[in-house]
Amino acid sequence: MAFGIGKLADAGGRAAGRMAAHVSRQYPAWIAGCAVLTAVSILFVTRLELKSDFIELLPQDYRSVVDLRRIIDKVGGLGNLSIAFESSDVKASQRLADDLAGVLDRDFRGRIRYYDYKIDAIKKYYTDNAPLFMEPADLEEIRDRIDRKIRAEKLKNNPLFIDLSGSVEKDAQLDFGDIERKYRKETEGYARYIDGYYTGENGRLLAMLIKPSGGSTNMPAMKRLVADITAAIDRLNPAGYAPDMRFAFAGNYKTGLEEFETLKGDILGTALLCVALVALAVFAYFRRIRAVTLLGIACVAAVMWTFCVTYFAIGYLNTVTAFLGAIIAGTGINYGIILLARYFEERRLGTGVDGALKVAMEQTVAATFGAAATTAVSFGIFLLAEVKSFSQFGFIGGVGVMLVWAASYTFLPALVILSERLRPSVSGTEKTLLSDRANLSFLTWPLRYPRAVLAVFSAGAVLSIVSFARYLPDSLEYDMSRLRTRSSLESGTAKLDHRISEIFDVSMTPAVILSKDPAQGAAICRALLAKKKRDDDASGIEGCRSVTSYLPEGQEEKLEVVRDLRRMLTGPALGFLTGEQKRQVEDLKKSLPTRPLTLDVLPPEMTRFYTDKEGNVGTFVYVYPRAGRTLWNAENLFRFTADIRTITLGSGEVITSSGEAIIFADLLKLMKKDGPLATAVSFLGVFMLVVLIFGSLRSSVYVTSSLLFGTLWMVGLMSLIGTKLNFFNFVALPMTFGIGVDYSINIYQRYMREGPGSMDKVLRRTGTAVFLCSLTTIIGYFTLIMADSNALVSLGGLAILGEFTCLAAAMIGLPALVAVAEERRKARASKPDAGPR
Repeated sequence: MAFGIGKLADAGGRAAGRMAAHVSRQYPAWIAGCAVLTAVSILFVTRLELKSDFIELLPQDYRSVVDLRRIIDKVGGLGNLSIAFESSDVKASQRLADDLAGVLDRDFRGRIRYYDYKIDAIKKYYTDNAPLFMEPADLEEIRDRIDRKIRAEKLKNNPLFIDLSGSVEKDAQLDFGDIERKYRKETEGYARYIDGYYTGENGRLLAMLIKPSGGSTNMPAMKRLVADITAAIDRLNPAGYAPDMRFAFAGNYKTGLEEFETLKGDILGTALLCVALVALAVFAYFRRIRAVTLLGIACVAAVMWTFCVTYFAIGYLNTVTAFLGAIIAGTGINYGIILLARYFEERRLGTGVDGALKVAMEQTVAATFGAAATTAVSFGIFLLAEVKSFSQFGFIGGVGVMLVWAASYTFLPALVILSERLRPSVSGTEKTLLSDRANLSFLTWPLRYPRAVLAVFSAGAVLSIVSFARYLPDSLEYDMSRLRTRSSLESGTAKLDHRISEIFDVSMTPAVILSKDPAQGAAICRALLAKKKRDDDASGIEGCRSVTSYLPEGQEEKLEVVRDLRRMLTGPALGFLTGEQKRQVEDLKKSLPTRPLTLDVLPPEMTRFYTDKEGNVGTFVYVYPRAGRTLWNAENLFRFTADIRTITLGSGEVITSSGEAIIFADLLKLMKKDGPLATAVSFLGVFMLVVLIFGSLRSSVYVTSSLLFGTLWMVGLMSLIGTKLNFFNFVALPMTFGIGVDYSINIYQRYMREGPGSMDKVLRRTGTAVFLCSLTTIIGYFTLIMADSNALVSLGGLAILGEFTCLAAAMIGLPALVAVAEERRKARASKPDAGPR
């Protein structure tokens, strides 16, 4: 191939040499320009919005996203904000809840739509209309028993009647005990609520559910609401109600807010930790505060430029892209390290400042550009992903590494010149580099046993392929609870959510499906319940409720019986009743309805759950997942969402729905689709770029073989330790291709410059810088392990695993491969020419 690393290095080197000379003359202008650009960038970076909602991870024209936005626009935020009062004195909890209700009515109008903490109104509705909720056969049995009672009493009062069989006396016994016991089971759910309050754990826990007016994604408003309600409760002085009184918030509004605040804290925390650890590593290598300062300024500036571009191109960060700063800095600083290491090497040899900078830029530009380009390619592959967060991840990451590379060859050289003008960095007798100060002969041991090293790497690669092939069918993470934030699980919010859910009969986070009106809502529930009955245990649906679910079925049929009862219970025919019997009959007469129940007689405590933001009642229904089948388990999630995603009504109309569950399911499905494609295309793209850079198939095979060794060992170890892929950490695989190949490129590029037999020197000189480059990248990933999000921990852990295996392949496997190739070339060269046969 005509164009390879030699020509690329020559062309790039000449351009870099001219750039070095220009920067040496115009360094004040470069510093001023970069400083102004950084200051402007910071101004826009501070305006970047952070969006933690998972709806932001999918394309906005996706069916489930469009449907969910329609639901949010119509209904408002999904879920609720819960307050739990905990005390051994249930009466004290009741008084505190009542007093807080008064405060909410007075001070929080417009900020909350409603609150709910009592069952009284709902219980009264069912009690007052009990006959209409009974089965027709039971109503008829009551009517028949009363009729037999009346007939029996009339016969008993007839002096000529003699009851020889005893049947009349039996009919005279008016007893509804069996029917009462049957329906008592239906009302026992209300009895467990002490005094009608939502209580659990024998009264120790009392729950109040609040529906905020705003959506659950408006984090600033939600934070203020929680703070204001907390202040209101504090003013009520909970300890004054009971010494052991405690309160806490839960619900998906609270969980979302908690995870949002944790995300913001993690961004700052990981950034500071990354800066500190990278600075420490750089100082340990260079032993110069100057080196730490120069690299830090240039790298941080480039990261600011990156997020400034992000502001104009995207406008916000999401849960996946929010931590790219640490990754970009940990990876991108490598280019400056390689440049600065070579610069100090030249300075140590006595070269002047301008000359050392010129040599360093000329001889490192090709390798670092190739490394940056392969990393940018591995990021850029994600632009092909349908998952929006991954395409944004690829865009920001690709732009970021190229801007850090650009800063390393513009801003960093200008800072170097300025620092040298202020104070020379290296004296003639000073040993600055780690390779000058330490005995690094251990780095060259792969050159002494190259065949054994290759045998070990090859065997490990084969075993990795076998291990991963067996692990692949079970390699995806289906337990989404493992991706939640640790603080949410450890602080008690998740546990409190579970405790509160035990108070109620149904899931606290049902799916919401829009309907045109109550009639369509009823049709949706009929279709879903029919599907449940048809699929039996395979269905993911527990139940469906519309506002019409509170109306009894078969009212006209029941009212016919009720009218018969009313006639029978009116008049002198009941004069024979005893006192207790009269009480029972009077109670029954009072409960007998005179007309069918309609939506307009439902109490507000019922209808408010089905009222949209515009005040329309019955424009959505709730669908509940199977009890005991948590939707954090992806198999349950897929089953439930398959049932509710599209509903065909009896009329043939098709209703589509969405919700957090469907968004999660779509993310997982897209990950299964995008993951293998992004991984394959990333490796192919990196390989093609390596071929383009080196221009030699043999050299490209050496470099990519090293990458292949590292990647195979990575997936082999991943399967061995049981690490599973999720929609966060799967990006580690394509990223490893781009970042991991950098080390092999730098090692092999220096080897080609130095010539055959120079691998010993390359490992001592460039190898130490490559090790530092990997260390800074590992630090960037390590800060993710320190994050609160288990999803980010999984990403950091898998990426670090890839860093270790790719570094080992570049520092051990590649030198061994080169050593074996040199041995073979020497062996062939030493053989006498056999001449023509």
